[in-house]
This record gives sequence, structure tokens and C-alpha cells, in this order.
Amino acid sequence: MFEQSSTVSHKRIIRIFVCAAAFFILINAGISVFIPSYEQTGRASEMLLSNNVCNFSLADFSDIDNMLAHDTKRKIIILGDSVAYGIGVEHEAQSISGYIRNALPDYSVYNLSSCGSKPLDYYLWLKKLKDEDALFLIQYNYKWFATDNGELRDRVSQKRLLTQFNEYVDESVRKSIGNHVTHMDIVSHTVSRLIPAASHKTSLFVHFFNEKSKEDVIEHLFFGKPEKQSMAYKKRYWKEKDEMKRFNCAISYPNQLWDAERNVNVALYQVTLAFIEENNLDAHVIMPPYNQELVDRCMKTSFRENVQWFIDEASRRGVESSAYIDSVDERYFLDDMHLNSEGNNQLATMIINDIVQ
Repeated sequence: MFEQSSTVSHKRIIRIFVCAAAFFILINAGISVFIPSYEQTGRASEMLLSNNVCNFSLADFSDIDNMLAHDTKRKIIILGDSVAYGIGVEHEAQSISGYIRNALPDYSVYNLSSCGSKPLDYYLWLKKLKDEDALFLIQYNYKWFATDNGELRDRVSQKRLLTQFNEYVDESVRKSIGNHVTHMDIVSHTVSRLIPAASHKTSLFVHFFNEKSKEDVIEHLFFGKPEKQSMAYKKRYWKEKDEMKRFNCAISYPNQLWDAERNVNVALYQVTLAFIEENNLDAHVIMPPYNQELVDRCMKTSFRENVQWFIDEASRRGVESSAYIDSVDERYFLDDMHLNSEGNNQLATMIINDIVQ
């Protein structure tokens, strides 16, 4: 009796294993077919725009490599954070890159921005892409020069980028950022890239997590904790919530001049400018518009001095630069810096005029 039971148990285990393997293959095949790639959308994780999860899926990196390898046109490569990505709109066509792509059809436009992206991210992309026939449009953000980089474990997109581009991190930068990629990070990263369900997990995350889970995971992308993830709610939330305004005033515009000794982001901006100069890259750095109606309430005396320093540092290195801080009407902002479609259109028009000249 016990021998027969043992035989049945082994068969059952085999059936379970076969069914699990078949399910795993089926799920991964479905993900490979139905989840949009960067090549299909023209930007990293475009399908996630309305969910405010604009970070890179691992699959995006291979998509970008494939596109660049077969693209013979002159390129405009946009590096930036949520402002350049277009977190305030629902479609690529309404973002800065969408308007630039429409206005300059002779160029291939790549939007490699992601939410929370910082100077380290831009530096890594430039090192990887320095041999491309491209104009690099690099959007910096005032608030990143006012805060330090934070722990990489708290910033999924940057940890992923750092692991992906670890070979481009020189020792001086590695010491500056105070974090490093472990062997376990590299192993996990490599295995994840081979499994579609893992390499697309950023994309899958918004489809299967409930609203509370999404809020907990991406809380750092919001100025508070909105009750819903819908774009319609965010527009009301961004425009009306007083706590968002107090948050930005307290954190984003401190009364001090930027200092590379105290802030790794300021230091990395200088390192990046030096890299652009040394490699004779065609690059244009920008400081985006800010909502003056809001910023004026919490403006510190150092604000304009810091923006001027940003421009002067670029000029010293022979790098083209623009600061659009007063250039877009307050009604086109969703908060202190994120723009709606019309605001993106205006900013894109000014950028086009500058880079074409």
C-alpha cells in the first residue's frame, strides 16, 4: 500500500512540475507578445505614463540598443526626470519629446527620461552613448541640486541604471555617490533580464497591484498620498492641495547656494560638463520652467543666483545651456514644475528654437 502511495505521489509531483513549467512558459510568452516595448512606444515604459510609474523596465535597455543599432538618422536624445518624461500628460504626443519629434521629423527622438532621474543617471547614459551621432538634450532640476542623492535602495530606477551601466562608473564617481553595485545585484539583474516576467515587472506592476500597493511603492513620486491613481484625480490634487505647496517650499528651494562639497548632484553636474567638453559632445543643458505663482511664495534669495551658476558653469565648459524658469504661464502647471500638454508644447517650442540655432 505504501509503495503504491509513493508512486502516486511521485507522479503527482511530476504533473505539478510540468503544469507549473507550462504555466511559466505560457505567461512569459504572453508577456513577450502583449507588453509594449520601447521600440513600439518611442519612450521608456510609455504605457505607464497615466499611472505615474515612469521608470525603466529591464526590457527597455535591449530595445534601446536594438533601435540605436539600426537607426541611421541624426538623433536627439533627451535625458531628464519626470519633467522631461511628461508626467503631467497621458500620451507621448503631448510630452516634450512628442512635440520635438513632430516638429523635427528629420531627427530620431529618444526620450530616455525617468521619474526621479538625477545627474548620475545622465552621466551614465552619456558615457554609454557618447559615440552616437546625437544631440543630447539634458534637463536638470533645481531641487536635485538642493538635496543629496539619497540611498540607492530607495530609488529603484537609479539602482537599475547603475547596475545596467556599472562598467561606466569610474572610481572617482563611485566614491562620490557612496554606493556600489554588489555581485548579488549583478546576478539578480542578469537573471531578471532573461525572464520576460521579471524584465517587464515595472510594466506588470501597474496592472496587477491594487491601488494601496501602488501608492506605497511609488509614494516618492507624489507630493503626498493621493487616494486614487487616475490622471483626472492627480490634476485636481496637484492644483489644489496646500500640503503639496508647503512640501515643495520646505524641501525644494532652500536658502543656500549650491555647493559641490555638500551635494553629490552638484558635483556630478560638474563632472558631466567636463565629460561633455572632453569628448566634444553636442549637448544642450536646460533648467526647466517653474510655476512662478507658487515659487514666489517660497522663493529664497539664492534661487536666481543658483540658476545663474548653472548657466555660468556650462558656459565655462563651452556647453550650450538655457534656463526657462519664467517662460511658461502659471495656468499650464500642475504643480511647481510639471506641465500639462500646452505647457509642454510651449517649452518644446523654445527648446527647438534654441537647439536649431
